[in-house]
Parts: sequence; structure tokens; C-alpha cells
Amino acid sequence: MMNNKIVSVVIVIIIIIGVVWYAVNKNKIINQVVPSIEQTVQTQNNQAEINKIEASPLMMVGIVSKIEGQKITLTVRADEKTIIVDEKTIITKEFNHKPPFKNVPATFGDIKMSSRIVVYYSQDSGSQYTADKIQMFNF
Repeated sequence: MMNNKIVSVVIVIIIIIGVVWYAVNKNKIINQVVPSIEQTVQTQNNQAEINKIEASPLMMVGIVSKIEGQKITLTVRADEKTIIVDEKTIITKEFNHKPPFKNVPATFGDIKMSSRIVVYYSQDSGSQYTADKIQMFNF
């Protein structure tokens, strides 16, 4: 009988020590777990931003300085870029000269020297860019 009381007292003491230890160290445990969770969320947010940037269309705006075959030389600031136009390239031009502007379908033949255009591309080899879409402006 005495042994049962001793065992019960020891168990109660161990439980009390565990509760006290938890109460003392609770903030330390939470402070270790929360930054880990915050870091995971931040990493996920950073990856989402990277994915958004990678999904953004690549584009350039310039003035047509040369047309040769299915290639356009575009002056962008002081640089010249070679734009390759293929059968998949979508070409549009502005219909209105004032707001609201409206884009209508156009052809490669509509592109003229000194035209201001926007080229959207997904492939480039460093010096040549394959156009996905070309938008011509009236100004």
C-alpha cells in the first residue's frame, strides 16, 4: 500500500514538473516554430512573385528602321534588334487616332519604315527575337 502511494506521488511530481517546464518554455517553443512558418510563407510568396515575373510577356517598343524578307530591324533606344516574323505572329494596328483606341488585325505588309511598334516575344537568341505579337501605333 505504501508503495502505491509513493508511485502515485512520484507520478504527480513528474506531471507537475512537466507542466511547469512547458509553462516556462512555451514562448521559446512558439518563437522557434513561428519564424519557421513565417519563413515558409515568405518563400512561397517569393516563388509566386518569380512565377508572375516569368509569366509576364517580354516586349520591346521601337521604330522600324529596316524591313528585309520576314525580318524587321527595330531601333530600340540606340540599339538595333532583329525581329523574326513567322506564320504564328499576330499583327494588329490602331484603328482610331484618338481614344478610345481600337486594335484591328493587320498584315506584315502594313508595317512600314519609321512605324512605331510594340513587339511581344517569347524566344530570343540574344540578337534575334521571334515575335509572338506585333502592335502598330498611329503616332
